[in-house]
Amino acid sequence: MTTRRPRPLPDRVLVRLPWLAHFFIAWLVRLRPGSALRTRLTEWSFRRGFDAINRNDPDAVGPLAYEPDAEVWVSGLELVSTKDCYRGLEEYRDLFVELEDAWSDWSWAVGTVLVAGKRTVVVQLDLTARGRVSGVEVTVNGAGSVYHLSPRGRIKRQDFLIEGNGWQKVLEAAGLSEQAMSENVELVRQPIALKSRSRRGLDERIFLRFRRVVIPVTRVAWRLPPGSRLRRGVILRAAQTGFAAINRGDFESSFLIYHPDVEIITPAPLVAMGFDPVYRGREARFDYQRKWTAEWGEMRFLPTEMLDLGERVLFVGRIEGTGLSSGAAVDTDWAVLYTLSEGQLIREQPFFDHREAFKAAGLSE
Repeated sequence: MTTRRPRPLPDRVLVRLPWLAHFFIAWLVRLRPGSALRTRLTEWSFRRGFDAINRNDPDAVGPLAYEPDAEVWVSGLELVSTKDCYRGLEEYRDLFVELEDAWSDWSWAVGTVLVAGKRTVVVQLDLTARGRVSGVEVTVNGAGSVYHLSPRGRIKRQDFLIEGNGWQKVLEAAGLSEQAMSENVELVRQPIALKSRSRRGLDERIFLRFRRVVIPVTRVAWRLPPGSRLRRGVILRAAQTGFAAINRGDFESSFLIYHPDVEIITPAPLVAMGFDPVYRGREARFDYQRKWTAEWGEMRFLPTEMLDLGERVLFVGRIEGTGLSSGAAVDTDWAVLYTLSEGQLIREQPFFDHREAFKAAGLSE
């Protein structure tokens, strides 16, 4: 089995020295479940794990985080997996082989990571994949997984629910509710208003010229808690600049902090109009916007509120403009859910229904 991407340096160190990973998670599980330190480190640990899964690298996950006799129960992958339960590290690797045989590509986007008890962690997931034989795109929003840890902090049992209502079932399996989950997620809401710019400001010209500096700055701000004044200011300023840029057709400035492998989930109404269900890569994001402009003309994105959920940010507002072919006025609800990692935007999911957007973010209006 070959991995899709090289291992980052931290993973290379941990695979070479697994006792470091075992020491870390044994220490982590002893921290108080409600502590900010345990929450942050648990999020980092699981996001690192799914990054390894996305590059098809089970050796950077299984031996480091799972007990040798761990059980992985799978629901919703009947067309891919050959069994309901995979026991032990060898069968854990078999699951990866089955995924690789069934899908030419797959990607798990991690949403909420919640420490639900002393030795329980729940993770909200979205899946996008493409059938290796059929070429059909598969998208599952609202999946999830619940992890039961051993006293050593390693995963003893995992319940993997890859279905549309999997997140709700995961919360129930962990003895939680969506309300309890939202109460455990630090949520910061603030209004946002755009100032139209007919051309790039000085700050944008500087950022585009020195992009290598921008990403480290946003990475530092992103590691701050959502309630941090600095974090709020950086995200708000980046959003105002980005939306103003896209409204004037300046894609290079608007997509400045997009990751090279960013993933865009297309709303169902646009898929029905001929858009691809999923676009991958920064260049594909440019193509998506060009097609949008060709179909709809110059629509203005007008966010009115920003909701910072920690690893994700939800913007809600509306779109207004005039249809390119029909000439009819357009004014409709709009929202977009962004997922960021290490200062770069890795996933974008737009909506034309506020209720759907809040549900995807695990919130109620």
